[in-house]
Amino acid sequence: MELISDLQDYLDGLPFIVKIALCILGVIVAIVGTRLVLISPWKEIVKSSSAGWDDQLVGPLSIRLNLFIIAGGAHLSIMWLVENDVDYNTLQPYFGASYIMIATSISSVSTKILMPVILEQFQKKDAVTVSGGNPFLVICTRAALYFVGTYFALMELKVDLFGILASLTLISLILGIAMKQTISNIANSFLLAIDRPFEVGDRIEIEGNMGTVVSIGVLSTKLLTRDEKLLIIPNNTIVYTDIVNHARGGGEGIASRKSLVIDIGVSYDEDINHVKYTLLKLARESPHCLEKPEPRVLVNELDEFTKNFRLFAWVENYN
Repeated sequence: MELISDLQDYLDGLPFIVKIALCILGVIVAIVGTRLVLISPWKEIVKSSSAGWDDQLVGPLSIRLNLFIIAGGAHLSIMWLVENDVDYNTLQPYFGASYIMIATSISSVSTKILMPVILEQFQKKDAVTVSGGNPFLVICTRAALYFVGTYFALMELKVDLFGILASLTLISLILGIAMKQTISNIANSFLLAIDRPFEVGDRIEIEGNMGTVVSIGVLSTKLLTRDEKLLIIPNNTIVYTDIVNHARGGGEGIASRKSLVIDIGVSYDEDINHVKYTLLKLARESPHCLEKPEPRVLVNELDEFTKNFRLFAWVENYN
């Protein structure tokens, strides 16, 4: 203990410029040591992993860890260099706010990388999903994290939040009135992301308009019709309209599978069993038709001159 006390007295007696140099040197040593002891082994472990999310996570977290070391080093340096308690107490809230914002940034970047992976685990592999839905949920979650982090950081700085929130409420009310339709489209795009009625590539029908979904945006959804016309439908219309999704072939909700329905008329001289056998054989031997669900043939109608059969089959994609 006496040795530590003597060392502390020696360091306190050093010139101010030397103290600053020692503080900077200490921060550099801490950064280099953390890189050698923690970050480098972590990167080696990540390289041996087959998962992709850890490769994306190690870089951003390393940067934020260095920022935390710099902030902590500056905090400890101020504690040593500033002799006046009043001056130190004045600077203390700024360090507290910086720690909060760094923690918020770590939470945000972790959410950006990990949340899509977690959401994908909870989604059924054969379910129809909305492309772009998960990123929208990630953006909302990150915005909420930054709002909470900024709120606590401002509280640490003793900033008057009541006036700021009142101003934001007034501005939000004005913008809400002026951008009612736009905000409604954005909100409904969030509902589409939750409900997931279709995905990019599905062939859907909305208000008599049929086309392939080429993009799902924040304000609208774009369909490419059979005659190569781009149909832009506001998300408001989609939410309050019946949607026919032709991608759900067989009723099992498997995306990109299209039901194929063909009506064939034959003479009354043809044997029913022979017609069914021939049509089923053609469907089963076709390289485009799926084995599951199996093709089916039914007698659909007995017309005045023909017996009409209906063939049900499913193809893997629209092309």
